[in-house]
Amino acid sequence: MNKKSSSQESSAFEDADESSAKPKYDLAEFHQPAADGKGASERVWIRVPPQLFRQIRVVVGTKKFPFRTVGDFARVAFYRLLKELLKNEEGIPNYMSQVDAIRELVYEEEMNADFMSTFDSLQRVVQNFQQQNAIGQARKLVAQTKVRIGDMPEGFWLDK
Repeated sequence: MNKKSSSQESSAFEDADESSAKPKYDLAEFHQPAADGKGASERVWIRVPPQLFRQIRVVVGTKKFPFRTVGDFARVAFYRLLKELLKNEEGIPNYMSQVDAIRELVYEEEMNADFMSTFDSLQRVVQNFQQQNAIGQARKLVAQTKVRIGDMPEGFWLDK
């Protein structure tokens, strides 16, 4: 499971439009993990026309959507298409509740890890500034971090 910090995530995804500081897309809606909570996964090989693949690479490359890789795009596409197909047809065994439960759990685990990693990093940097007697720089970093946290969307992670 690839765990990147929140700062790495936001740099890979231009998530705010010019007129708003709020993200255009909810990252949780585009999150489909590559493995379940135990690390189990299946590899899928597909062939597509070059023009389709080129379009996928262009969409991923714009960084306007929260896709870091073509694989991220493909997982979300598979997930959304399955939801749509199963909504429209009866009599097909449906495991999407299990997929949704795992998806939500893995997402929360990743957000928690990113959240805790951010504060661990902040603590290390502030301690380093204190050791260098750069108290003003330490206060400035804490204040900037507090502003960034205040900019987070409403919900659990902001309240934490």
